[in-house]
Amino acid sequence: MEFAIKKGRRNIPLSFTAMRILLVPILFLVILYQKPLTAVSFYLLIGLAAFIDGFLSRRRTEDSRRRIVLDMTADRLFIDVTVIAFLIKGMLPLWAALVFLGRDGIALIWSIVSLRNQERSFQQSGIASMGVFFQIAAFLPLFFGTLDWILMGTALALSVFSLI
Repeated sequence: MEFAIKKGRRNIPLSFTAMRILLVPILFLVILYQKPLTAVSFYLLIGLAAFIDGFLSRRRTEDSRRRIVLDMTADRLFIDVTVIAFLIKGMLPLWAALVFLGRDGIALIWSIVSLRNQERSFQQSGIASMGVFFQIAAFLPLFFGTLDWILMGTALALSVFSLI
């Protein structure tokens, strides 16, 4: 019985990751179909789940590479789908979208190569974690038709610097 309880607790962060991945297509559709309150609710739910997922994962002393990669993938899907939706709606400049998507493309290629060569521990850097936070914050005003260049500029800068 004790093993089952421990095993169940171990899967809680994975459940948050899976939930985030499953909610992303719904978020995409509600952004495109101009349901701002529904979209911001899904957006905040996914963002909160990302925070809880990260918090629970950091409390654990051991974490599998597969879970870490899955968590990073969920973060990138969340951000990239949001970027694409706002780009399609004409609310995000193409150059800004290309910075976010280009950074993630480079990071994906780097991760695949590193995983194949087993060179990297796949721990997300502090700058990358701050970048995700500022990306989440920077996209919030877009749900209400406003682009906050201070938040967006910070998110863009952290995205670029997280590659270094």
